[in-house]
Amino acid sequence: MNQSSLLHQLQLIDIEIEKGFARINEIHSIIESDTTISEAENLVTQSKEKCDNANRKLLAAEHDVNLTKQKIQLNESNLYSGIVKNPKELQDLQKELKSLKNRLDELENIQLEKLIHYEELDETLQLKIKKLSEVKSNFATMNSQLIAEYNNIESNINRLENEKTVTLSSILDENLNIYNNLRKTKRGIAVAKIKEDTCSVCGTLIRPSEQQLARSPKQLAYCSSCGRILFSN
Repeated sequence: MNQSSLLHQLQLIDIEIEKGFARINEIHSIIESDTTISEAENLVTQSKEKCDNANRKLLAAEHDVNLTKQKIQLNESNLYSGIVKNPKELQDLQKELKSLKNRLDELENIQLEKLIHYEELDETLQLKIKKLSEVKSNFATMNSQLIAEYNNIESNINRLENEKTVTLSSILDENLNIYNNLRKTKRGIAVAKIKEDTCSVCGTLIRPSEQQLARSPKQLAYCSSCGRILFSN
């Protein structure tokens, strides 16, 4: 195998290794920057705070209703026990009882409104809790898939590194230096394949003599336009 062929093979390996590391970095970024769980947790927290606040107001309304009922019972007890005999006091007790019953109707309506509002918020909370569970499940599945992909890429990189070591053992040091320098200055593409008598990168026509040189076991041929190493099958 000639030097240009070995360098082309090395380039293919290097590109695949770089793609692998790039994807590994993407996987790290996806896992570390994912905010779906924290966002769902925040929604649950906010919804729970609203629900707790509504529950406190409902309990307060229930307390007012129970307290008013106790007053009504006490008032009725005083009114019908026979203890109070003064007509004026009896009249006052009746007025107070009527007022308490009217107030009880108002408080029970308020209690009902608070109950309906609480139940609506609690239903919303349960939906957000369910959504959070789904988000966590989806993240766990995605995380598992990404880790599996990560392991496969890492295994492939190790295989490619071994192939690279074998390939490097047959490449002359001076040619390797040229290859590395070109990769730095030619956007990662140091070797261009001759395809249909042209440079596959820049499209320049390659003369027969240049194609013949590209097949040399040790010498390297270069594209007269882009300066890349030419490789010919």
